[in-house]
Formats: sequence, structure tokens, C-alpha cells
Amino acid sequence: MSPYLQAKLLRFLNDGRFRRVGGDREQTVDVRVVSATHRDLDAMVAEHSFREDLFYRLNVLSLQVPALRERGDDILLLARHFIARACAQARRPPCRLTVAASAALLANPWPGNVRQLENVIFRAVTMSDGAYLDAADLELAGARMEAETGGEPAEPSSWDEAAAAFERGLLRRLYPRYPSSRKLAARLHTSHTMIANKLRKYGIPDGT
Repeated sequence: MSPYLQAKLLRFLNDGRFRRVGGDREQTVDVRVVSATHRDLDAMVAEHSFREDLFYRLNVLSLQVPALRERGDDILLLARHFIARACAQARRPPCRLTVAASAALLANPWPGNVRQLENVIFRAVTMSDGAYLDAADLELAGARMEAETGGEPAEPSSWDEAAAAFERGLLRRLYPRYPSSRKLAARLHTSHTMIANKLRKYGIPDGT
């Protein structure tokens, strides 16, 4: 967050007043703010990249949430929740994890925490038609279930870059199984025109 936006947020936290983009008058709201970060804000305050007054204004009640790999009981609970949601979004019958898939999920180090787990499950559900998700489905989805990890995944520079990377990866994995824009569109429950445009955008199949 830029120093300018930090100042704006601090003012809002102090008096609850803000002005909408393009608006000509201020409005007042009564809200409770919950903030989260994976950054070392103490160090950022010391480096003057984060306002000290904003830090203390936000730092009223602190909760330290352990990494997902340290909360084994939560992994399968969250996985089942994400499976149910992904199946509903994909308009397909509910599916379940096999014993092997459950073991693979528990063994993974999850450097990307809950968001990585959610993405892994969504990709696996999208690419699988069966009543069960096996370990192979998770690997096919790019879950990287090996015990070793190459470190933290690179963070995208923007939301558009992250969305484009996901679209490209999904279409590259599905195209060999549904080798036409119409088949892909039917599989993903979307329009043929949209899929055709996306395939051209990402050069799928290679060289087109």
C-alpha cells in the first residue's frame, strides 16, 4: 500500500469517514476492520515503508495463525469444503477423496497455505469426471504432491497476471482431452466463442 493510501486508511480508521471515487461528499460508516498480512510489519515500520501510527492503529488484537502444514486436522476438512464448492461451481455431482489422495494432501508441505490447497482442489475437480479424486488427479492438476518443494511459489504481479496464468494452465491441461473449442466449452459450461478467443490468446494448441 502506498504512503498516500496508508494515510487515507489511517484517516478512515480514526473518524470512519471516506469519499467514494468520483464522489463530491464524504460519507460516514460504522464498521469493524479485520486485517491480515504475511509481511513483517515491525521491520517495515523500522524501514519507514509502513506508517508507525497506522501499524498501532491496526494492531489492537493480534492472532498468529500457524501455517497449513502445521494444522494437519484442518487440511482434509478444508479440502472437503473446497471440493463441495468446486463441484457446485462446475455443476457436476459431488466427489470424494480416496485414501491415497487424502494421504497425499496430508504429506504435502503447502508453501502456499490455504489458497494453494483451494486452487489444487479446484483444478482437480475441474479436470476429473469421476466420483472420487485420487492422488493421480491431484498430480494431474499440478498439485506437486512430492515431499520436496522448490520453495515459495512466485507471486504474480497483479490479479490479471494470476488469472491469465490459471486460464492458460487449465486450458493446456484440458485441451488434449477435449481437442476443440466446442468440446472445451461444453466441459467448462461456458460459451464456445469465449473458449475460442482464450485458445487464440494463449496459442493453444502450440503454434496456432
